[in-house]
Amino acid sequence: MSSARWIYLDAGRGLAALVVVHHHLMVFFDHEMAALIGDESLLLRAFRGISEWNVTAILFFFFISGWSIFLAVERLGTLNGIGPWRLYLLQRARRILPMFLLSLLWAGGLSWAGERNFNDTSFDVLVGNLLFLDTPASLRGLWFPPFAGNGPLWTLSNEAWYYISLPVFYWAVYSKIANPLVRIDAALLGSFVVGIAAIGVNAILPNPFFLFATLWPLWIAGYVYGTSFGQTPIERRVIFWLGLMALVTWSMALEIRSDTLRILSDGCILALCVVLLVKIVRWQTQLTRLHYIDGIVRLFGSVGRGSYTIYVLHYPLLLFLASSRTELGGLATSLLGMGMLIAIAPHLETRIYAHVNQWFALDRPRADA
Repeated sequence: MSSARWIYLDAGRGLAALVVVHHHLMVFFDHEMAALIGDESLLLRAFRGISEWNVTAILFFFFISGWSIFLAVERLGTLNGIGPWRLYLLQRARRILPMFLLSLLWAGGLSWAGERNFNDTSFDVLVGNLLFLDTPASLRGLWFPPFAGNGPLWTLSNEAWYYISLPVFYWAVYSKIANPLVRIDAALLGSFVVGIAAIGVNAILPNPFFLFATLWPLWIAGYVYGTSFGQTPIERRVIFWLGLMALVTWSMALEIRSDTLRILSDGCILALCVVLLVKIVRWQTQLTRLHYIDGIVRLFGSVGRGSYTIYVLHYPLLLFLASSRTELGGLATSLLGMGMLIAIAPHLETRIYAHVNQWFALDRPRADA
């Protein structure tokens, strides 16, 4: 069952990665797109509509990352003692560091090679990124922007701190509470309180750690949903809490002007929709085999196996291509560059982790970020 869930999570990651790449293409080349296909064309409206789902795609990444981490932890077996958690942290470091370091080299190299240097390549920004303290420049709490203008890097900092938080979360909730329903209550209510408190404190004392915590409930929701998957009474409790979290944050966002609160609200609504959609699809597949779903899963799953590579490398390449206009035009070269990256990403990611496995003598990590 876990292997089947991995396949669907890969497909979800692939779809989200394509939405993010599409959004950034539209950011750079909306004017060129309008000139090419017509400013009032239905196709351009569709392209712009898909681009609006960028933040939703990132929130989806966080939710399925938490779910994936549950599956990775599940493979460790017993979690008693320090040993399993030491292995867990080693696996997370092995997962996140190779692509993270490659993305820094990639962004820095393209910045140096470009016709104009990208912003934010100073030594202090590099150190801040190496400490996973970079955050979006548009939100309160900025200490360090993503290195060399590689905007998507901030999500890796969130993930790194979420990985580190899991042993503490597990010790505080799952090791102390035996009743599975009470566990769900404590996990989701507790993480939600932390997220709301972090939003309030960050408005007064903005810093990266409070900013990271604002979306922690979404990641924990993914983890908790993983623990409840296929267990109807527990799934219903998760749906109840996600619905309540969505309602509360949506109501608060109507009265309070806060970007972080609005993003958390969108994340809670998204998580609820994902859980309900998964439940509907599982119910339908029990009645009849939905062959079209298999085709969709295979299509996006092939992209999803390289989604991490696509996610951390595409934006510096777009910056480089957009700043180095050629006779073919920036849009044409960027589309070609993105297509090539998407095509080679699964193979590149496999090769990178094959070498990492040889160095650390560990099994290949699942694509969980």
